[in-house]
Amino acid sequence: MDIEELNKSQIILLTLLVSFITSIATGIVTVTLMDQAPEGVTRTITQVVERTVESVKPGDTQVATVIKEVPVIVTEEELVLKAINIASPAVATLSTSPLKKYEGVSQVGTAFLIEGKNRFITSGRLVLPKVVYQIQLENGTSAKVMMTAKSLDGQVAILDVIAEDSLAFTTATKEIKHLVFSDSAISIGQSVIGIGASADVNHNVAMGIVSNLSGQASSTTTMIVTNASAVNNIGGPLIDIRGKIIGLNAGAGEAISKKSILALIDELNK
Repeated sequence: MDIEELNKSQIILLTLLVSFITSIATGIVTVTLMDQAPEGVTRTITQVVERTVESVKPGDTQVATVIKEVPVIVTEEELVLKAINIASPAVATLSTSPLKKYEGVSQVGTAFLIEGKNRFITSGRLVLPKVVYQIQLENGTSAKVMMTAKSLDGQVAILDVIAEDSLAFTTATKEIKHLVFSDSAISIGQSVIGIGASADVNHNVAMGIVSNLSGQASSTTTMIVTNASAVNNIGGPLIDIRGKIIGLNAGAGEAISKKSILALIDELNK
């Protein structure tokens, strides 16, 4: 049969047949040559074939996980509430301690727990030396305290739990975190919170800003002018929105800065 007489389908079949025969012949020749080729050449060809197979072999499907970071917006209100929750457990009512059962207890102000041996800070205007007072925390824990130091200007006082109540107080307050001092400079315009304790309503909270400072620089500040300090939180802490101490509420519109408090603590610890 003349090839010119083949139709299209027959030509395609003939082409496939020729390709198949050629492939078989190529395989036979390749195997024969591989058997006769030097070992180095054989090893090289084998490595090329293996790498080629590896490159085309389907592997495990890998899914790339893209994590998109979404910024969390925290409002000032949330920060204030968190700061109050941090500070409140360490804020206590400060009252006279009855010497006899028939004598009543009268609240004189607020005190707050700081780091130390069951130590509290309060306003020096509220307490007298050699007088026993009583503190009561938010969780109901109470103890008798006495003044152990007062600043020269009479603005800051340190109270320590008396020896006979010390062990019981330590046990009852092991879960309560004392307040810590802020390590940041005080700035005009920053938001602050004044906290006072009350036997009737538990805590008095006032939110405000620092409107003025007595020194030219915050490192020399001894007095803070702020609307967060009020008559119902005298002796309580003035804190920043992180819940850290920046001052002591001294009266309506004024607070003693942390500098004066820390100076008295350092003097007592000498």
